[in-house]
Amino acid sequence: MIYSIDHGNQHFLRNALMMAAFDKMLFREEQVIIELLTILKRGYSTNFILNVLSLIDISVWKNKQLKSLIEIINNYVDDKYNKNTLLLSPNPMMSIALACELLNKIAEARRKFDRECYQIQ
Repeated sequence: MIYSIDHGNQHFLRNALMMAAFDKMLFREEQVIIELLTILKRGYSTNFILNVLSLIDISVWKNKQLKSLIEIINNYVDDKYNKNTLLLSPNPMMSIALACELLNKIAEARRKFDRECYQIQ
């Protein structure tokens, strides 16, 4: 799984997620979550990682991990134009829509973050 994410095997990973080929517990593992957040923070494969996050159940993540995800998405809003990693995405509008979808999922799952998520949107 991590190898597929790291090496950009998007076709395999997308189909495997849709078929539920991976155990749900895999996405609770610290190493997998860190890898997903690291790639998202770098700004590469943004749409792909946001799609992966929308297909998995992030509501089981720890508060610290959800906070990191919210901060990454918030950086898309706060960063200046010339430093915004969202511009590395091949389709920034799709990235924005996927990010909003994730913020909604987080807000619904954890009332602790609902205000912050709605402010970012």
